[in-house]
Amino acid sequence: MYRIVLLLLNAVAFGFLIHRLLKIYQWTPSGPKKNVVMAAGIILLLLPATMIFGFIKPTPVYMIVYPIGIGLFVYLFRLQD
Repeated sequence: MYRIVLLLLNAVAFGFLIHRLLKIYQWTPSGPKKNVVMAAGIILLLLPATMIFGFIKPTPVYMIVYPIGIGLFVYLFRLQD
């Protein structure tokens, strides 16, 4: 059950991050804020892949920290508006 919830969380987050990164890339002008948001999004995209390949072990801390990281990403994206 734990593994299914973790994979579901990662799948939803991955799709959301790709969608937001494409929006940021298309709509916002170049600048340091755009670079920070793009870098944060790419790091958040790589995190589930590293967990799947076994570089990072799935722990309860990951289940807490990853949604917080996505929340901060959304906050940074909203600052662009």
